[in-house]
Amino acid sequence: MEHSRRAIATAGLLLALPLAAACTQAGYPVPGSPTDLNELLLSTRWHSAETYGGNLDITFVAGGDFHYVDSSSGANPDSTPGNESWTLSNGRLTMCFNDCYAKFDGQWNGVAFVGHKSNLTRHTWDVTLSPVDVAS
Repeated sequence: MEHSRRAIATAGLLLALPLAAACTQAGYPVPGSPTDLNELLLSTRWHSAETYGGNLDITFVAGGDFHYVDSSSGANPDSTPGNESWTLSNGRLTMCFNDCYAKFDGQWNGVAFVGHKSNLTRHTWDVTLSPVDVAS
């Protein structure tokens, strides 16, 4: 049994090494590297592709705030700006929109944050949050 666990762990490491190298070469942080992910969040604009409602373009701000606009119109759908928040821990991003009326919870997969958004009316939908551009 111990040999099986060691073999599985070794196989997992061998699979993870090419992914880490590919992420580094592509200019993205290695999954699970929180410092690099924080830097990536603060230096890029993000696109939120959502299966319910509209898609958003998001800009993260230091101190746990973020701003967003509707991707297609550029309009700010937020009637009460200033009450958004985000946290990042071990590759998991949590975002609260409008005092957590809607909440996104996603995991970094090496290219994007993939997860779910839900709101107080009990709708839950899929979201992929991807970097759009990197500051030079």
